[in-house]
Amino acid sequence: MIKDFERLIGENEYSTFISILKSIGATSRTHRISVFIAGFFRYAHNKIGEDYEKGGLEDVLIALDENPYIDGADKDIMFNIVDELCKNAGIQNHKVSESTGDKYSISENVIEEYSKWEHMRWENF
Repeated sequence: MIKDFERLIGENEYSTFISILKSIGATSRTHRISVFIAGFFRYAHNKIGEDYEKGGLEDVLIALDENPYIDGADKDIMFNIVDELCKNAGIQNHKVSESTGDKYSISENVIEEYSKWEHMRWENF
């Protein structure tokens, strides 16, 4: 699926995106990196044409735009893409909080940020 993401946003844009992630990712906080990655998914969403191939990444981005509570295969696709992005940029996707021991991931935060992109935090969603 990472190739679908690269195809959708463009090879040069993907390369630039990974370079930026490599540069800022290692020392950035998860919630900050998540917004940056979600922004690129928004960019990809905006590049979807009317004649896109059904059943691929485009469908997942459209579904997530309409409903933030995806699960199953759609969620797996998003998680796999974020995993690949993090791996390509040398960033750890899944982490454990040092203070609480809670597990969290950039993937979960990306899905939340992407799906609530147009909403203000004080609005119910």
